[in-house]
Amino acid sequence: MTTKSRPIIMLSDSVRAILDSRKTQTRRVMNPLYMPSEASRLTLEITNVRCERVQEITCDDVIAEGYGRGINYIQAEIAFADAWDKLNAKRGYGWDANPWVWVIEFKKIEGGDNE
Repeated sequence: MTTKSRPIIMLSDSVRAILDSRKTQTRRVMNPLYMPSEASRLTLEITNVRCERVQEITCDDVIAEGYGRGINYIQAEIAFADAWDKLNAKRGYGWDANPWVWVIEFKKIEGGDNE
């Protein structure tokens, strides 16, 4: 079985968090959107993929999502849930709906094709 490399589109705030090593996970409700790889701003290596309910997020996961540095876990989880709702609630995938999500863990590749 061959795998095809497909980019994941991220907001610029998420890209900054990755570049600052504050973000090493992302969650997606549906298949990610695709774009040409030459248009991407950085190269990531996917290290793990799993499926879980969005509310199963752990303290370590909140930090890996780019939240929680310098604040307590409850504040970080609330910040993550608020951000989640801003992106997903209008589509019916809000925090309270507790949708199944893909958790995609990754690491930034230094000197990748797009840096």
